[in-house]
Amino acid sequence: MLNIQNYLPKPKKSTSFISSCFAAFIAGSANFYSSYAPQLISKCNLSPKQASTLGIALTLGMSLGGLPLGILIDNLGTEFALFLSSLNFFLGYFLLYYSFKSSSSNLFLLTFSLLIIGLSSIAALYSSTKCCTSNFNKHRATLSGICFSCFGLSPSIFSLISTKLLNNNPQLLLVFLSIFCPIFTFQGIFFMRLLPSPLLYQQTQAQAQAQVQIQNQHTSLLSSKKKNSLQYLTTLELNNNESNITDNTTKKNFRNSHLYKILTSKLFLINYFILAFLHSTGQTYIILIGFIINAQFDSLNYNNININTSSLNQQQTQALQVSILAISIFFGKLSAGFVSDKLYYYFKLQRLWNIVFSSILMLLSQYLLTFINNLDLLTYTSILTGLAFGITFATYPCIIAEYFNSGPNSKFTTIWGTMTTGAFFIVLSISSLFGKIYDKNSIKIINHHGITQKICTKGASCYDTTFYLTSFQCLLALFLSLYAIHYRKTHPNQFKTPVNFFI
Repeated sequence: MLNIQNYLPKPKKSTSFISSCFAAFIAGSANFYSSYAPQLISKCNLSPKQASTLGIALTLGMSLGGLPLGILIDNLGTEFALFLSSLNFFLGYFLLYYSFKSSSSNLFLLTFSLLIIGLSSIAALYSSTKCCTSNFNKHRATLSGICFSCFGLSPSIFSLISTKLLNNNPQLLLVFLSIFCPIFTFQGIFFMRLLPSPLLYQQTQAQAQAQVQIQNQHTSLLSSKKKNSLQYLTTLELNNNESNITDNTTKKNFRNSHLYKILTSKLFLINYFILAFLHSTGQTYIILIGFIINAQFDSLNYNNININTSSLNQQQTQALQVSILAISIFFGKLSAGFVSDKLYYYFKLQRLWNIVFSSILMLLSQYLLTFINNLDLLTYTSILTGLAFGITFATYPCIIAEYFNSGPNSKFTTIWGTMTTGAFFIVLSISSLFGKIYDKNSIKIINHHGITQKICTKGASCYDTTFYLTSFQCLLALFLSLYAIHYRKTHPNQFKTPVNFFI
């Protein structure tokens, strides 16, 4: 941990929790990208395939960046991670503002901007998650759920700000985000602290005193041996040999370490793939919702079909769907934490039953996307996807904390960061597939500005193959969740003290 903690005030646990909620709320601004993505892509004159690259960059930061950021937080503390997060939030949103204002088609600059925004989001979110799981043991699921709910509600609040205060002006929105996000992330440096329990603090002090006593005894012993040069030289030679042996066995020690055993265990790998499937499915929908709405509107307009089911224009519909998705994620995360604690503490049921339920909801939503050609019915897919995504992300940190231990000095963030890396490779493949299918089904037209552009006029057929694939992922996640429940029931002692589950 950084020595900066010695110079900062020590807040109460309640203050640390409130600060964590603010940081998680700011972290959710990355998911607001889908709301202004179509306007940004249009202003910068990017093709659908280039647009999918931007989504991949954001996902890269939010998924694959989890492992290095987890290691950073576990070793350097939340303060350093939050400092980097606030700095990169400013840089990322300012570069997006610059690209939008100048209509720049610099794909590298846009990709870099979204990459560091994704990294900043995860750094802030993981810092808040570790504070909740470390500082509150008994109610960690409920409080983590509230913290994750702030993350999920964030796009809805930013959408409201954009609509009511900024007149849906993407340029003003990006200026606002470049100022607001860094400020409210930076506050966490002073208030988001890992506060050990009094018992743990006493044990740490006792261990430190014992270590000092042993070191003093060792120093006294060496001093007395200096009187006999032969004995002293022999001692030095033995110490040097011990050092060489230690250096040669460093790599072997890592393979024998607790962290290595966790990351290569069957219990970890099962849950790794469950989270990868569900996380990637939800993240894909969040990234692509704007393009799904584009396809629906282009199909209706091109085929001269009256939009009787909705009086909203395309931009308003995008804002509405983002808000519905964000509110659904919020309620999913908020309810999941409470239900998870009830299942675990009162009914002795595994938290993984929450994941079984979320797999079913996600499966239903993805299957609906393969044939829905109605803007109002699209609302139900946003609700189901949001609830499933929220339940998954509010439940899994507590599952990991209880399976593999947690605390201020644990490797919880490293393990959790590793867990979230699997989604990136899947989202990368699905986004690329979506872009190719969308391009293949698109036609070139000349719009009312006299500019040639590509649109897809086939409705759900523009992308149905993509969501057949995500439906299959959800089915796999469901079967793996049921197997994980059975495995945990038959292996209750792995990595932890014995746990007796009813089922």
